[in-house]
Parts: sequence; C-alpha cells; structure tokens
Amino acid sequence: MIKVIFENENFVVVDKPAGWLSVPGRSAGADPRPCLSHELRARWAGALPVHRLDGEVSGVILFALGADAHRAGNAWFEGRLVKKRYLALTEGAPPPDPREAKLWECRLARGKKRAFEAPHGKPAVTRALWLRQRNELDAQEWLLEPLTGRSHQLRYEPFRHGHPILGDS
Repeated sequence: MIKVIFENENFVVVDKPAGWLSVPGRSAGADPRPCLSHELRARWAGALPVHRLDGEVSGVILFALGADAHRAGNAWFEGRLVKKRYLALTEGAPPPDPREAKLWECRLARGKKRAFEAPHGKPAVTRALWLRQRNELDAQEWLLEPLTGRSHQLRYEPFRHGHPILGDS
C-alpha cells in the first residue's frame, strides 16, 4: 500500500518506496519491479508524475491529477520553486572539514545508465553537508540539496568526491 502524504483536487503527494519505479521502464521487456504510476492510476485515472525518483531511491513524489495541474507542477520545478533535500548514506571516511557545507559543481552528460563529466555536459550543482558518522552502518550521513536537476546528479557528485552512495553499484 502506497502512503498518501497529501491530496487535493489537483495533486496527490505520495511516499515512493525504494525498489519501485516512478514510471514504467524504457526497456522493451516487462520490468518485474512495481510501478508507482500504475499503482496510482488504479485510484486516480489521470495521475501524471510531475518528477521522478530513481528506482532505488525512496522519497516524496508529486503527481498531478490533470493536464492543467501537470503544467503548473512542471513550471514549479522548471522555475526551481520546489526545494529538494535528500539524506544519503555513503561509504568512506568523514570529510576533512566536516562542519563546512560544500558546493559541488561540474558539467554532467547523460549516458545510457550513468552520468559522466564532460565539457559539453549541463551544469550540475549540489549543496552537500556532512551530518554524522553512522558507526552501526559503517557509513557517513549527508544532507544533499540538488540546485539543478540532472539525471544521476546525486549519485555522481558524492562518488566524485570520494563518498559513493552506500550500496550503489
């Protein structure tokens, strides 16, 4: 059962579990993973995702309940009116200056399955703040705020700075 966080006549906000697709996959074959869009359309026939999260990621997703709401929601994201914050667990040691927020910047290009840094890539900017060491998980906890919305940005940047996301392959 998908947890509904907010609902009105124009939008529904849900908590996407890790392991679920936001929208159907692009591959020709059937993907065995559950799909959030399919699940929501069973309850709200016109539900359209305003944004996506990777299948491995859990978090809040905004769905529009009609074309006008979808256009409005897209404009919020395009205008950077929506602020996104993610907690990430990473491998590796704490940063040398743990209390200092970082502004990670690069130019990311999109590959088939991974992002990579390239001069022709689009600007990717992430604010990163180390929060604490999680000894019980042998991990570091970070607060990541993407200031741009590039595919795989929040995977690439921690990796590039020596803090790959825990369990990411």
